[in-house]
Amino acid sequence: IQSRISSLSSINLNAIPRDRVGFGTKVTVEDINNGNLITYELITPEEINPKEGKISLSSPIGAALLNKAVGDEVKIKLPSAVKEYVISDIVTLHQILKGE
Repeated sequence: IQSRISSLSSINLNAIPRDRVGFGTKVTVEDINNGNLITYELITPEEINPKEGKISLSSPIGAALLNKAVGDEVKIKLPSAVKEYVISDIVTLHQILKGE
């Protein structure tokens, strides 16, 4: 736990994008095929909870969303299908920390 706390405390906030999906971002995507909205939060692997939409950057969905911006289309290859989404909203870690 101590090593994880140390690595998290050394995260350089300036390296996290302010206008694109990155660590800590809450991203809402719209399924292109059915219009359903899904919100994901990109977090550390220790906190993942897919039922709550909490996924890691190393997951297939997290990796596909990384560095994307509002309006970008994303194709995600999942074991059961290929999903197509458009990013409809992002709230970055910077905004969350400022309470926006």
